[in-house]
Amino acid sequence: MQESAIVAGLLAKRAEIDAALRRLDHEAAALRADRAALYAALRVFDSSRKAPRPERSVATTSRLVLSIIREAGEPVTVRQITERIAAKHGLGAGDKVGAEKIIHNVRNTVSRHNGHGLVREERDGVVFWRVG
Repeated sequence: MQESAIVAGLLAKRAEIDAALRRLDHEAAALRADRAALYAALRVFDSSRKAPRPERSVATTSRLVLSIIREAGEPVTVRQITERIAAKHGLGAGDKVGAEKIIHNVRNTVSRHNGHGLVREERDGVVFWRVG
């Protein structure tokens, strides 16, 4: 009986943390959109300015991809992972070059982790990835 109360408390705390993370992700996406608008305005007045490129290491990309696969709870495709990364970072659907870059990085990441924490499944010619 006491154990079920502990489990219930832990589950409630996890839900609280998950809600806080979703709120912070939303706030971060809004800040990234504000920053992008700021850089666009700066370029209007000073065309020599370019938006700084975010620094991402291989380890950061791997952690991001693996966390998205874990959070999904079911096997996902590279395209689905890319869409979740774009949504998480406030990238617009019209940014085809950015999307292709993300797809490339996600493919490299899942290939590197194939057999080392990730399992590749193929259904009707479509490749899905899950944590193994």
